Amino acid sequence: MVTGLHVYFGREYSFDLTIADLLFQVSGLPDIFTEGKDNYKNRAIHEDFSLTFDELVLSVKKLQPHFAPRTSGKAFYADINFDLLGEIIEKVTCSSLAEAYTRFIFEPLGLKNTYLPESDADFIPNIYYKNTSLYRPEIIRSSRASGGCISTARELMIFMKAFFGGKLFDKDIPDSLPGCNRLQFSMGPVCYGCGYMRIPLRGWITFFRDRGEAAGHSGSTGSFAFYYPEKDMFFAGDLNQMGNSALPIRLVIKLALVTE
Repeated sequence: MVTGLHVYFGREYSFDLTIADLLFQVSGLPDIFTEGKDNYKNRAIHEDFSLTFDELVLSVKKLQPHFAPRTSGKAFYADINFDLLGEIIEKVTCSSLAEAYTRFIFEPLGLKNTYLPESDADFIPNIYYKNTSLYRPEIIRSSRASGGCISTARELMIFMKAFFGGKLFDKDIPDSLPGCNRLQFSMGPVCYGCGYMRIPLRGWITFFRDRGEAAGHSGSTGSFAFYYPEKDMFFAGDLNQMGNSALPIRLVIKLALVTE
């Protein structure tokens, strides 16, 4: 299945991809959720559907990569990077992704309302696209490592404090790894590094004053969880809006700057 996943200008890079490439979003792989005439986001607006990992890979192969892996200064956010990481986790731990999450994250942090849905019995909330409420359980269950978890704002906050506070791993690790690169134009000022987004708070949005950066992540349906180290503040919540993925980023910027 890996053969032909990343072919750029006639050269096969599929077997050159590393875990770091996927984690830092520097693989160059395309994003089937937002790219292409029949991308999954447009399809999700009209119908619910399920996808296997093999089907995700086949869909990626139909699109062109954006650059060779690790091209200097390049980053492109694509869900397939995390889908691949999820498959790696299952192979390494000899368990399902849900079991791995529970063992290494949910149970150690005492998260009671956070889970990776796997069956019809698992509650999945509705999602809004503009003013329309959508129920898409099959899509959410198919997302898995690329954003399929269900949680609450409170438990997102617990996770973020643990992530940046050293309860899950040595908190100095992110600073010891390579820096971040700015994502594609549609992602605005967002950069990416070590598995999370970094929003630089400088330039015209701060009247050219350096206010540091906010680190965390936002989701395609409006969820967000960020840490602003300059003020030691955490922001977590959900706007529940699939129609404008930039809203959470704008809100986090405003929340960070209003503390000044």
